Amino acid sequence: MSQVTAGRKSLASLRAGARAHTDLLSNSSLVVLTTAANAALGFVFWIVAARFLTADVVGIAAAAISATTLIGTIGMFGMGTLLISSVGTVSRALAGRFIVAGIAIAGIASFLGGLGYVSLTPVLFPAVAQSSLLANSLIVVVTVLTAIGLVLDETIIGLLSSGIQLLRNLVFAAVKLALLVVLALLAGSAQPAVLLGAWAIGLAVSLVVAAARLRSLGVRLLVAPRLPSARMGGATLDHNLLNIALLVPTAGLPLLVAAGSTAAGTGAFYIAFAIVGLLNAIPSAFTLSLFAAGAREPEALGAKLRVSLAACLAVGVPMAVLIVLLREPVLHLFGPSYAAMAAPALALLAAAYLPRLVPYHFIAIGRVGGRIRRTACIAAIATVAELCAAWAGLRVGGLTGLALSVLVVVTLEALVFLPTVLAAVRSRPARTVI
Repeated sequence: MSQVTAGRKSLASLRAGARAHTDLLSNSSLVVLTTAANAALGFVFWIVAARFLTADVVGIAAAAISATTLIGTIGMFGMGTLLISSVGTVSRALAGRFIVAGIAIAGIASFLGGLGYVSLTPVLFPAVAQSSLLANSLIVVVTVLTAIGLVLDETIIGLLSSGIQLLRNLVFAAVKLALLVVLALLAGSAQPAVLLGAWAIGLAVSLVVAAARLRSLGVRLLVAPRLPSARMGGATLDHNLLNIALLVPTAGLPLLVAAGSTAAGTGAFYIAFAIVGLLNAIPSAFTLSLFAAGAREPEALGAKLRVSLAACLAVGVPMAVLIVLLREPVLHLFGPSYAAMAAPALALLAAAYLPRLVPYHFIAIGRVGGRIRRTACIAAIATVAELCAAWAGLRVGGLTGLALSVLVVVTLEALVFLPTVLAAVRSRPARTVI
């Protein structure tokens, strides 16, 4: 009887804990579901691309998509993360004005960044450079739309309305997949512009859908812009440095491969990295929601941190094991050359999931605690170390050497950041004495 009673108490405790952290769990779950659905349709998208397009063309297009993601994040100028902590504390009308300001800043900055990329590609990434005016124009368009989408996604998380993000990404994934098939059949030739065109139209349609859903919630985007505060300049720069440090390993590694490998090697690595991206999106989703929830209840950070870590372990570790075990048959879906080039790298990148949980949560702790600049500088140093090690590994051992170097550096980062994370996990909210 005592065991039954203890079991009931444990179950009741778990239910109470889940209710206490509904904001974190529901918002994070929707973000993870968004990523899973987007990844599933994205998986099919790249399989279709691999069937319609040559490995070289897939590599060229993949490098362009990686560049637009990186430049779009830089072009956000930190607005997305800055707005996460502000839109949830103001009226919906004012939140709309904040979002419009973020979109305007991101649009202008990413447009200039996109122009710079297409101008410098022949010098920096000759293996994936484009001479087509249409393809280069589409790269700029995709860069701008990506930045706007990132601002919307992050502010939607701040509004704790991640269902809209789920809808936007589902629309984006479905539209670009359907258009890829149609455009590939109509074009009659395997060109990167086919993939980039599908990507651009899918983004545009998804943004219109998201704007309509926000309007139904009282957040209007056809309003005059307004920045969150007069002191946003320094905070924005700090947030932007932190965002760049977080994203560069994700979007920058395929570009690193593009600079030091062939177009086909870039395509194979991008596919493997996209598969692992589903894993890395789990801690990304939970720590972003942790930041949004922590901004409202900083005293509950320790408890929410424990929930976030437990969820990331429970969901991500089994997925990482499956990826390691099924790496070759999964890559064979894209073609034998993809498996031959990237299967070992995929296994090593999946193995890096566990140590990556520590840096993700270390950064969330810094954000909630308001130590943005210090955290951004530490994250930037870690990113530079990861990129340098990846480049050295690529030069010595190809894609496998790159992935092994990344695993080693991320593990060292985890060991450095672990004491801070454990201290935050053990923290308890202060009790009010009456």
